[in-house]
Amino acid sequence: MLRIKKGFVILIFCCGSNLLSAQTFETLYKKLDSLYLLEDFSGCLQLESVIVPLIGARQDTLVANTLFYIGDSYRNDFKMEVALSYFLRERDLA
Repeated sequence: MLRIKKGFVILIFCCGSNLLSAQTFETLYKKLDSLYLLEDFSGCLQLESVIVPLIGARQDTLVANTLFYIGDSYRNDFKMEVALSYFLRERDLA
């Protein structure tokens, strides 16, 4: 019988979970990008509560675009203070 250490199984599970999150973020980003290009700003805002928590510590182009798209969607909805908060988060990416 194959014996696998408990810590190894936990490590594999954690790595797999991170990969699923990354794929989910990228999949949602593609949907957000499509909605934005169609100028479906309300659709972009509906994705906000799902995609923003997946950003985590990521600091890449997809995150910058995500923050801009959501900020611009709020701007188109005349919610300037919320839009500004997203634009500032985009600007402050290291």
